[in-house]
Amino acid sequence: MKCRNCNYDLEEDWKVCPICSKPVEKENKKPLVASIIVVLLIIALLLFNFMFGNMTGERAVQRYLEDKYGKKFDNVTFIKSVKNPDTNLSCDGSSFGTIKGKGETEHYLVHSDTDNIDFNVSYNTHKDEYYDNYDFNIKLRENAGTLYEKVKNTFDKHCEKITFSEDIHDESIVPITINTKQDIYKQLSDNNDGEPFTSIYMYVDMNCFDFCKTEYDNIKMINDYIVELEKNSDFYGHVGFLICTLDGITLEFNRLDAVRVYDSFSSGKAWGETIEEFIQRDSY
Repeated sequence: MKCRNCNYDLEEDWKVCPICSKPVEKENKKPLVASIIVVLLIIALLLFNFMFGNMTGERAVQRYLEDKYGKKFDNVTFIKSVKNPDTNLSCDGSSFGTIKGKGETEHYLVHSDTDNIDFNVSYNTHKDEYYDNYDFNIKLRENAGTLYEKVKNTFDKHCEKITFSEDIHDESIVPITINTKQDIYKQLSDNNDGEPFTSIYMYVDMNCFDFCKTEYDNIKMINDYIVELEKNSDFYGHVGFLICTLDGITLEFNRLDAVRVYDSFSSGKAWGETIEEFIQRDSY
């Protein structure tokens, strides 16, 4: 410490400078300490705000998912951003103008290592709303796997093979042969195109007429199961089941709560008949 008047080196406990006799003025360190604390607090607040306060994009999606489901999600990837469309107001053919679309909808692809599944998340920047199909895809996979096991066990003695399509509305997808429900899980784990309409196809070793008469009770039981599944969930039309018989006829399940028979449209013999109507025939 030096004297502020003559710059002589002073000891800490001296109260007067021995050279110029000026009282020793000690430095007040309190303002400096306070300033350092304030700076550190500002830095801490900025870091907190950066990490947790104003998350956007992929990091915001990840936090939204982890808060909603209480688990870790991996590999959030931004796909595209689309301007929200205009809304046309009309009634009975009359137009009442257009509400200009505000903001954009951002689309993300997310992968869960825990569940080994890909799914979509979207974020509406104007409404500040998220939408994700994680829960839907998990339940779809479970229900499709359970349905597969149920129909296989029920019709096993007549089953030649079972195939599966992850989306029957996409004609480019060729149904694949499956042997376990894990095969279905694998197909649906890689699906990230919205909410697909899946179907299980079973090929049996009997002609349709004989099969329907022999297995009528089991056929109705499976259809009732599918009807209840769709009544108690959001899966109406998303999990389907069809049986293809040896003579090329198809049994379609849960079409207006009925099993219907479809042969060649050109022949028109049983196009859309219920199974109850079909088995009343004397022959086919």
